Amino acid sequence: MTDAAGTLERAADLLETVGWVQNVSVQYGYGHNPERLGIDGPIQVVGYCASGALVKAASTSQEYEVAMAILARGMKSSVIRWNDAPGRTKFEVVDAMRHAAKDLRNEAVPE
Repeated sequence: MTDAAGTLERAADLLETVGWVQNVSVQYGYGHNPERLGIDGPIQVVGYCASGALVKAASTSQEYEVAMAILARGMKSSVIRWNDAPGRTKFEVVDAMRHAAKDLRNEAVPE
């Protein structure tokens, strides 16, 4: 069995700590040194979309696929289109991931 619930939770954590974006899978930027005016540091990830966060959080492709399928339950479009919908918020995406993880953990899975 995969840890899709854990993948969903780790992805939600990434969105909260790193950042959330729309219309791209991963957003890159430069680190900033507040003691200097200007850009300083290596290029780094500054945000993920829902699917990008799931890719990063998953240990295997199967975990990613299961987590995406669980997150997509009840959506009228794909996770990617849902993430990118005008007016969508980081809170909604994180909340959906946390609820999907909770629902998955509460499901009775036959052996």
